[in-house]
Amino acid sequence: MRILLVEDEIKVGNALSKGLQAEGYEITWAQVGEESFFHASSCTFDLIILDVMLPGRDGIEVLNLGESEANLQRKPSSAFSRH
Repeated sequence: MRILLVEDEIKVGNALSKGLQAEGYEITWAQVGEESFFHASSCTFDLIILDVMLPGRDGIEVLNLGESEANLQRKPSSAFSRH
């Protein structure tokens, strides 16, 4: 299963990435909204784990932009924020 992880905080991203990889998932980690949109629109992912509070394009904006993109339509997504 291919997962796009979008998290700007290094410690959180490392922990999530390592934990998911240990369970056998293929992880692509993006740290900013623009990068996540590029990955999501150019690759096929089974799941997107998305931080809402990102520098640049925030997670909600990435999801809204993705509604018009074929690769993001009907993809399971999980958005989270610590705040």
